[in-house]
Amino acid sequence: MAPSTLEISHVTKRYGSGATEVVAVKDVSLSVAPGEIVLIMGPSGSGKTTLLSMLGALLKPTEGDIHLNGYVISALKEDRLPDIRLRHFGFIFQDFNLLSALTALENVALVAELAGVKSSVAQKKASLLLTDLGLGERLNFLPEKLSGGEKQRVAIARALVNSPTLVLADEPTANLDSKIGHEIMHLLRAIAKEQGRSVVIVSHDQRIKDIADRVLWLEDGQFKNID
Repeated sequence: MAPSTLEISHVTKRYGSGATEVVAVKDVSLSVAPGEIVLIMGPSGSGKTTLLSMLGALLKPTEGDIHLNGYVISALKEDRLPDIRLRHFGFIFQDFNLLSALTALENVALVAELAGVKSSVAQKKASLLLTDLGLGERLNFLPEKLSGGEKQRVAIARALVNSPTLVLADEPTANLDSKIGHEIMHLLRAIAKEQGRSVVIVSHDQRIKDIADRVLWLEDGQFKNID
């Protein structure tokens, strides 16, 4: 069995206390192997976003441990987390979150530069990634000149440019039509498998099941079944 990239053990997240306490995620455990794509589904308010935020070191669990590539990220001090997120995680958002004043190339290269990569090297890495994603002729386009599918490809390139251990995607097809969403997800799967990147996707989109190695159902903060 392949070693786990991500390991979460008995993770719980509570908000408030006493009569006002809300348990958003309750005693969740999960392992994700290198190159594995895991889809987490569930109704609104089930705890999906809270869980994804904890996986991405954006939110600390109340209880339990989160291990990524040898780091116990749930125990790290706040001042270490930005660098860990930059170097070990790739994030894909439903609203793309591209910087409007930067071109496609610049949006991707900036993330590499923030990780300490020389500008010339970052630009080359960004260019190669975007070209592989079919955007070789859109490198110098601003986001406003790109279609929704093109913006999401830029977002995928940005998520991958620092060769992250884990890619986290939050409703990545929400703002795309069905055909483009299907193409984007199959593209993400191909790259993840080729590069051995682990991917965790949170989505309501049933069609993403086609590209997932495993589908988990989260309801009331707990996994109800595992496919």
